[in-house]
Amino acid sequence: MGEEIVLTVDSIARILRLERDVGILALLSLTDVYEGFLEMGYEVSGKDIKEEITKTKKEDWLRFQNMDPSISGRYAEGVRRDKKTGARLSKDEIKSLQKQDEKPKEIKLEWGKGLAQKREAEARLQELELEKAKPFARTRDDDDLNNILKNAVRWGDPMAHLVKKKHSEVVLPDIGDNERMKESGFIIPQEVPKHSWLKWGLDAAPNGYGIRAAGED
Repeated sequence: MGEEIVLTVDSIARILRLERDVGILALLSLTDVYEGFLEMGYEVSGKDIKEEITKTKKEDWLRFQNMDPSISGRYAEGVRRDKKTGARLSKDEIKSLQKQDEKPKEIKLEWGKGLAQKREAEARLQELELEKAKPFARTRDDDDLNNILKNAVRWGDPMAHLVKKKHSEVVLPDIGDNERMKESGFIIPQEVPKHSWLKWGLDAAPNGYGIRAAGED
């Protein structure tokens, strides 16, 4: 077995600086460096290696701080380029692109939640103001309640087309006009279609066997 070599702190420093210059030290941990010295037959403590690595990193950091920003790239602004042409965009062009990206989100938020909720809140406030002047209890002779129930257009009502001719606004929401319902194919028409026999004043069509309803010729 060869003679045991004891390294001094200066010797460790020289080896670590060599590793740093080559670019290997950044890839090695303290354990890797310590095991590497042991494999080479060097007797060295982990404390010495840790102190020298800390000192080396501090020197590197100070050297980077004192380096010219044009060389180190410090404080450099990010460069944004056009996706199609690759040309560098100016600050004004970047701001305009950011505004275009933000507008659809704001519109979606306004129409998806904010606007509808605002209208519902205003309608509730108007109803509450009207209710303040009314008596506490409602009876069967309450004209306002009767009118609300009579004027309500309910989704899926086969006679809804008759009510719509008298009232322009629908009291209850028409789910059949929902875009998601249309995409799924689940649509209940609120009016009698033009091709229906009811529109043409004809008798009901017979069934698949040519049999009409009872009482028909």
